[in-house]
Amino acid sequence: MLVTGGGSGIGRAAAQSLHSGGWQVVIAGRRLDAMQDTALGTDMQCVQADLDQERTGATLVDAVLQQYGRLDAFVHCAGDVKFQSVAESSVDELRGYMRVHVESAMDMVLAGWSALSAAGPGRVVVLSSLSAHDPFPRVGVYGMAKAALEGLVRAIKSDGSGEIKAFCIAPGCVDTPLLWRLFSPEDLKGVAIAQPTDIAAMVVDMVEGRCDEQAGTTQLVGAGAGSG
Repeated sequence: MLVTGGGSGIGRAAAQSLHSGGWQVVIAGRRLDAMQDTALGTDMQCVQADLDQERTGATLVDAVLQQYGRLDAFVHCAGDVKFQSVAESSVDELRGYMRVHVESAMDMVLAGWSALSAAGPGRVVVLSSLSAHDPFPRVGVYGMAKAALEGLVRAIKSDGSGEIKAFCIAPGCVDTPLLWRLFSPEDLKGVAIAQPTDIAAMVVDMVEGRCDEQAGTTQLVGAGAGSG
């Protein structure tokens, strides 16, 4: 099991929930100290990686396969966002979002396709955002990348022949460091805010086959601005 973005927020909650359920978890992220906090002295493996770098995803999958000989599931929580309107943005900045959110996910899926298929079926869960559907002002370019990530899930359903089950979760506000970097409590007064463990529970259900009817679809969660 490979979980990206495992150093904080939803990725941390997902990694810990899956490990508690008996999964062997490898977490990947940019900050080793944060991932070690996630691992909390368990046997979770921490791999420092920057998904903004080309082919990092394939390298991560290769490392998992070399160590464990299999890859049963992949959960993609890594990502970042900043406030910037479309008019203030550049194509290069869109490409940056695409690299981290979409290209890295596709790289990992392709590198792990045979192993995931052999898991009968393997599971892929990616984290999108409500910004892909109803973007809060100044996060629309981020939402464009997340929309493409949702397209990857639909493509896997079309071409996976049932050997790989792919799922997508698109939360609104989730109580993560990323949310509070973007907004103040006053900004979000009256807005429902989910907990990372709420989303992690959905991830576990998807990985463990309790909602296969949702494969190839995006599950929208909550309302409001921002993303986990």
